[in-house]
Amino acid sequence: AEALDQPAQAIAVLDRLVRLRPGEASPVASRGILRARLGQFKPAFDDAQSASNLSPGGREQLQIAGIYALVADQRPTQSNSVEPKPGELRSQAYTWLARAIQSDNSMVSLAANDPDLASLRTSPQFKRLIGGASLIQATAK
Repeated sequence: AEALDQPAQAIAVLDRLVRLRPGEASPVASRGILRARLGQFKPAFDDAQSASNLSPGGREQLQIAGIYALVADQRPTQSNSVEPKPGELRSQAYTWLARAIQSDNSMVSLAANDPDLASLRTSPQFKRLIGGASLIQATAK
């Protein structure tokens, strides 16, 4: 459904998968990234937190990074609420990006072009993470 640009239907399918596989991070992280793309801040944030507690692998960790990056873009910089601020969310995005790369070095090439991480791509921290991981990959060959 996501490939057909039907995110609502994809989320409905993922809702069922989450119920059928409650201990798996993959459907939770996938649902969270779709929700974040749709601007559904609170459900996306909740999915990121839930997926992080389900032993996510590299791909799910990259999705969690994407959720935090997208949600950070949607949050006002000045807010009186107790919700995380954009800087805190971006920090979480970098943390999960680093975990994804550490967990599975094939995530470097995915992260470098991931549209969900576009808002991070110009930052020095993103460049250091991707550049350093790429250098390690090239050196290890």
